[in-house]
Amino acid sequence: MANANSKRIVLYLRASSEEQTESIDNQLDVCTMYAAAHQLDIVDEYEDFAKSGDTCKSRDGLQLLMDDAKSGKFDGVLVRQLSRLSRRDSFRSVSIVQPLVDAGVVIYSATEGEFDLPDPMGRLKSVSYTHLRAHETRHDLVCRLLLEKKK
Repeated sequence: MANANSKRIVLYLRASSEEQTESIDNQLDVCTMYAAAHQLDIVDEYEDFAKSGDTCKSRDGLQLLMDDAKSGKFDGVLVRQLSRLSRRDSFRSVSIVQPLVDAGVVIYSATEGEFDLPDPMGRLKSVSYTHLRAHETRHDLVCRLLLEKKK
């Protein structure tokens, strides 16, 4: 149940391949704990399974999220990591992030914190994280995920 200080947020969950069968559940667990700790009221979930973060058009969950953001159905989007929204390089990911900013939506990452995108430092943080994830090699990704799982 929401309290007066909570913000209405939605979760966006994405797994890149069919081999990542536990990924969605893990993202859900991490995001739910983050939301509870930060007084964020989860009002809906959007999901794309076995969809690359390099493309937007084939992700039905993301497209619905973007449409709902424009109509003001929520105040923020929570992801486990910014790369769940986009694995594109920092300049191409603007096609996802900018419409959310224009709709007044805040982006939260359970592992990277809040991205205050209208603020220049928030935008720099977003660009930096997105750029790093876009150039992450498969080996780097596997190592990072194994380390996160041990935590």
